This record gives sequence, C-alpha cells and structure tokens, in this order.
Amino acid sequence: MRILHGSRSARVPRSPVGSVRLLRCEVGGRAFCLEMAHVATVQREAESSFRPNPERSGPLGYLERDGLRTPVHTLAELLREPGAVESPLAAVVTVQADPPWAFAVERATESRVGLDRLFDLPRPLAAALAGRVRGVALYDEGPAYLLDAPGLLGGDLGASAPLQDSEAALAFYAGASDQRRVFRFREPGRNEGPSLAVSTVQTMAALYPPPLAPAPGPAGKSLGVIAFQGAPAPVLDLGSLLGGSPTVYDRAERVLLVRGAVGRQLCALPTGASLRRLELSGSSRRLDDPPGVAGVLGAFQHGDEELWPLDIDAALA
Repeated sequence: MRILHGSRSARVPRSPVGSVRLLRCEVGGRAFCLEMAHVATVQREAESSFRPNPERSGPLGYLERDGLRTPVHTLAELLREPGAVESPLAAVVTVQADPPWAFAVERATESRVGLDRLFDLPRPLAAALAGRVRGVALYDEGPAYLLDAPGLLGGDLGASAPLQDSEAALAFYAGASDQRRVFRFREPGRNEGPSLAVSTVQTMAALYPPPLAPAPGPAGKSLGVIAFQGAPAPVLDLGSLLGGSPTVYDRAERVLLVRGAVGRQLCALPTGASLRRLELSGSSRRLDDPPGVAGVLGAFQHGDEELWPLDIDAALA
C-alpha cells in the first residue's frame, strides 16, 4: 500500500555536483562509512600485525609495526555502545590522524558516492549522536552512518565532504487534505488501549516498512533512519516517546511518513496492523490529558474509541 498526497508539480531541490570516495564498513549487521581521505590503510586481520590486548580494559588490541603501536578499537567502544555485540574482527581500518588510531570491522568496501546522497543527521538524531556520527550516506543497499572521525578520537583530519540539509531535501513534500481526517493506529505489537492519530494533512505516504539503519548508541526519541525519496527520514520511537518500552521496528506492518504541523521535516512512524483512516465527527469530545505522556496533543473520545493525536513537532524538537 502506498498513499501520496500533495502537488505532483513540486520539484526536488537541485543536487550538488560531484562525488566522494567512501569506505563502507559492516559491523554486526549494521553499515557505517568513512571518507577515504581520512583512511590511512585497510588491512585484513590475518595479514596485519594485530596483537590482542591482554588487559580487560582499553582497546581491543594494537597494530605493531616499525616500532609504532597503534590502538585498535571496536566501533561499539567508539560509539559508546557498551552492550553491543560485534562479530570477530576480519579487517582493521587505520585512520589518518595524529596520533593514528584504528578500528575493527567485519567487511570494508571502497566506493564512490555522489554528493547528492550525503546528508546531515536529521532531528532528533543530530543532538544524540553529535561527536560520533556526522551524517548519513544513502547507498542502494540502504542508509549508512557517516562516522565523525575527528569527534570519535580527535586528530586533525583536514576538510570533510559537504553534506546536504536533510530537512530541506524533504521540504518539498506538502500535504493537502481535510483537517477532519486522520490516520488511526497503534504502535507495533500493541493490540489494546488508546489508539494514536495523525492528521492526513501531515501524512505524506504509507509504506511497507523499508530497511531501518538502527541508530548507533542511545538516540533519544529515534530508532534510526530509513531512506525515503532519496533522503534520510528519522524513525520515531513511539514507545519511548509515550513513556513506555522502546518500539520494536521489526514488528511494524506499515510506516507512515509524516511532517510536523509547524516545521516541515519529515519523519517516520512505525505502525501495527490496526492502521485505518477515520473521518472525525462533531461528536468527538475532549478527555483529560493522559498523565505522564508528553508526546501527544491530548486525548479525545471518538465513538467507543480513545484517540491520542501525536505531537510531531515536539517529538522532533
């Protein structure tokens, strides 16, 4: 199912000309990338001078060559993910910093990516991942997080590739519909209790769930990003936003692409099988605000159903 609203004559902003060489790294089923200008070497573990660290703390190990000792870290350590589990190391990427440092990956592949596929981090990921991730690269296989190498361990690495504004890239999608119509749904895996609602005016599309690039480390109100129409859109964690347990994206039946009523940034809402379109009647009445829930605009009774309209602008703040 796919629903698109708005003018078909809207034009996508012109993309910048040019490309950049990136090293795409895969770790634990997730994708990251780093500009090749910041990479000194990529070595297979079996061919490198890697020595494991015998201590229980500190880096994973060291590269020892010509009297130099370069620390090798896991990406989980660099991204401050203490509970993350990584597969055995297969390659070591050395960063061209002073002093040099390295990290371990399962797979590393060099490719050239157009500048029109490099974006800054959309809200609310930007603040949560500052100093660890600087953007998102949209590969054909799905989004990959662009590592902020200077922010991870420091060092002067020179100029970085320019990034597109992810909000501006999605701003040309505009809704136009009757304000009384809403999409009603529950978060994935939830079959009872109040339903959530979002106006069709704010809804750009309803899709089968695209691949999710999970956020590396705690990301506040977001589960990560998906690619939509050539730009990254943050996926809101509805469970955490409403004061409950985190939403499980793999349980989603559909994904709604919506934008804030005040701002224009697009975000994604994972929904369960209960997604329906409703036309609100004049008999809908206001209820007391849900206690301890900050992510909604209030509570309303519609027939025999309680609806909580989502506050998208607050969620993206």
